Amino acid sequence: MSRSPVRWILVLSVGAAAGIGMARFAFGPVLPALRDDLGWSLTTGGAIQSANLGAYLIGSLLTPRIIRRYGLRWPYWYSYVAVGITLLLTGVAGDVASHVALRLIAGGTAGVLLISGGIIAARLSTGATSGLIIGLFFGGVGAGIAATGLLLPIAFRSDGGWRIVWWVMGAATIVAAPFVFRSLREACASIEALPEPPLLSYVRPGGVAVLLRLEMAYILFGLGSIGYMTFVVALLRGQDASPPAVGAFWAVLGIASLVAGRLWASPINRSESGRLAGLMYLFMAGASLVVIVSSTLGALIFSAAAFGSVFVSAVSATTHLIRIHLPQDRWTATLARFTVGYGVAMTVGSTAAGAMSDRFGLSTSIFISALVLLVAAVAAALQPGVDESGGSGSAGPLT
Repeated sequence: MSRSPVRWILVLSVGAAAGIGMARFAFGPVLPALRDDLGWSLTTGGAIQSANLGAYLIGSLLTPRIIRRYGLRWPYWYSYVAVGITLLLTGVAGDVASHVALRLIAGGTAGVLLISGGIIAARLSTGATSGLIIGLFFGGVGAGIAATGLLLPIAFRSDGGWRIVWWVMGAATIVAAPFVFRSLREACASIEALPEPPLLSYVRPGGVAVLLRLEMAYILFGLGSIGYMTFVVALLRGQDASPPAVGAFWAVLGIASLVAGRLWASPINRSESGRLAGLMYLFMAGASLVVIVSSTLGALIFSAAAFGSVFVSAVSATTHLIRIHLPQDRWTATLARFTVGYGVAMTVGSTAAGAMSDRFGLSTSIFISALVLLVAAVAAALQPGVDESGGSGSAGPLT
């Protein structure tokens, strides 16, 4: 295989870094500075993040129709530019309404950006290179999280440092735009020379009873994990963790997410039941509890590494089970249903975690999120293997 597809995808992964790693997940660690400067409650912060998650869900559902009408190149490009502009404007916004509007735009366009980019990566993949190409693109999410961690000490300066963080992220996205456009043009030209695959479409799923335990676990995973990702930095700041320590925490979480795919690839390929997914949810629950009981730098780094190492890989483990349990004609519908349930859970969970944090404290909110992840672990572990459920096959990534 030529080097060009790898180079194209490495550049296009900047879109995943900007749309998800920065535009979505940077909001949580920067929230304490926003709250102090703008006088927000945690409920308000959680609701604003829910706007982003809800818009992402809507954008994801609309993406197949958009791609059917406009192809892959222009939805990706205009969404990329929109994400960059919203990152810049977030550093200017001062009222709740403006932040909600920007989070809605960033969420909806990030959904289009990530899915269209994922399809480009899938179309460029061949045989044994499939995991490499797709992994490189989605690895951008971890890179964006890690980059945010390096900027976090600036956010906690008393002179509105959070604005500088958004400006830097937005400026970096815009500066990279010409390189992204060139790689996008070359990648899409290469794709257009290939035989056209069937168009993607959202199919209303029918009842699939065989994976109900896994589906319930996946929904609980979304509900429990978003509390940690949105409010853990607020908890650390409340525990008087220094800005460099908080920045290191978030950078390690991103780096762990970036490299974890290779660590979990072999166990995921061998798994046939929900026990591995349950173990991953158990890891996240334990990582969540660590930050409650200790604020030492070692404990923070351990928590970030443990949580980050399974946060993205848990999605891959779920996708793998759908592949091997169901016939090919059910993959699209089932992947869509799991994605919708996960997205709704994250949207609801963000607001609920904010409300609980305001009423009972951040430690209680993170603790409840950990309990939800523990229930998810039990539900996943109860998912039977292939011998009991039947089915075999392989499919693309769940996003």
